[in-house]
Amino acid sequence: MRFFFLILISIFLISTAAVITVNSITGNIPVTPNCLGGHTYAFYRTLEEKHRAEAMWEKAGYIPVSYEVAPESFHSDGRIGFMCIRPKNMQELGQEQFLPHPRVVTEGSSFNSPRP
Repeated sequence: MRFFFLILISIFLISTAAVITVNSITGNIPVTPNCLGGHTYAFYRTLEEKHRAEAMWEKAGYIPVSYEVAPESFHSDGRIGFMCIRPKNMQELGQEQFLPHPRVVTEGSSFNSPRP
């Protein structure tokens, strides 16, 4: 009976450790109260850098969710805050498909010229 109990407890502990490890690697466990699991952090030093980072992440398909003060360990290199960002959902990405995008290939390039 003791052996059976020991096996059950070890299976439970191994399963719990595996779930915690996988969730922490995949980012599904929240690190701060305002930033849920599966979100990404973007650090910034100045207000101008914050606006540039917002624009860059917006272009990459992310939306800022919350803004927080960076932990003390990040203050040594000048980072004063971070924003919690999440990926855009399919509806938000679908709306962007209809926005005008600049042409990548210009009219005078060799790709558009007729072949001899």
